[in-house]
Amino acid sequence: MSAEASPQVVEGGGVPAASPSPVGVSTTGVMLGRGVGGFGAAEGNAMVREGADGQGDRGEGEGDGGAPLGREGIDGAAEDGMTDRLAAYGEKAARGLMGAMFTSCEADPRGSVHRAWGVSLIFIVMFFVVAIAEVASLNTNDGSTALTIAASWTGLTQLAMAVLGTFVLKRFPTSFSVGFFLGLIVIVAQQNLLLFATFHGYRHGTPQSNHIFADLALTLFVVYVFFALILFHFREHILVAPVDAKNFTGGGVGGSRSVDEGGVTVQGTSYDNFGER
Repeated sequence: MSAEASPQVVEGGGVPAASPSPVGVSTTGVMLGRGVGGFGAAEGNAMVREGADGQGDRGEGEGDGGAPLGREGIDGAAEDGMTDRLAAYGEKAARGLMGAMFTSCEADPRGSVHRAWGVSLIFIVMFFVVAIAEVASLNTNDGSTALTIAASWTGLTQLAMAVLGTFVLKRFPTSFSVGFFLGLIVIVAQQNLLLFATFHGYRHGTPQSNHIFADLALTLFVVYVFFALILFHFREHILVAPVDAKNFTGGGVGGSRSVDEGGVTVQGTSYDNFGER
């Protein structure tokens, strides 16, 4: 005999609520899990994007910082190259101008330098004699003591220049000595120009003596400048190596030089064949 199940009656006369279905619970859990997982994935993607953006910003910063340095290096190299090109162009132009000036001296450059120095020696001797006369005139006519000392010192300086220049060109024409002599010529030439400006309008003493002394100082200034140019232009033709300077034999004005090397006389010794010797 089967009995039918009757619904349970709870207190108060109502029917108890149905228990939740297991299927509904599992579906809700899946949905919640998917929602949480999607939120986590979104957060993860956002963090990845932030990291990538940070690395990109850092890379851009490094690139922006390195680009000015690269541009500065390129600009500095370009400026150095431009300076070198301008210097080379200026030297080439100067050599071209002096080459045009001294075309007639190309056949015998060393002899031309010696002849130019011989002309300078003539004017130096003349200036020394006139300087003595000027000093005597200033002392006799109560001239300025400072100008008397200036005239005396200048005369002695010119005499020392004559001795030094002859020694350098004939006995010791090394690179250092010739360069030193060139610088000394420029300094003394400027001194002669100042003497011309000082004595030309000086009224004490004898005016004729002052004018002669001043004009000769100006002439010697021009002679020194011309000699400095020709010596600078042909300096490579008169230089010898320092080790050969003690064996250097200077000829007369326009003569040839020779260096005795183990009984063999070498003509035209210069720095051109210094490496072979």
